[in-house]
Amino acid sequence: MRTWKIFLETVTVTSSPLATATLPDLKPDAEEVLPTVTSIADLPLEFRTVCALEFLNVRAGSDTSWTVLYQIARGTRVYVLEWRSGWAMVGNDEWVNGDYLCE
Repeated sequence: MRTWKIFLETVTVTSSPLATATLPDLKPDAEEVLPTVTSIADLPLEFRTVCALEFLNVRAGSDTSWTVLYQIARGTRVYVLEWRSGWAMVGNDEWVNGDYLCE
């Protein structure tokens, strides 16, 4: 069995928090490395807080033409898994307008 280690690069998540991560540059038996990622909990996910007036629409895609799936209340903390044109992916095909998220 070969051990793979991650070089010092950003690790990005491409879908929901339960999915496996996409690891950008994997090389065998590197000397200067970060610890091996074995769980989604090990990834540097970005937290944001909903800053909308009352509720923020969660949509099926990354613009206002997509269906509203549900709403989340002001003050709710969310993981941002991906950014696309000002929209934040907060779940599996679940997007919110990034203008209504604050740090």
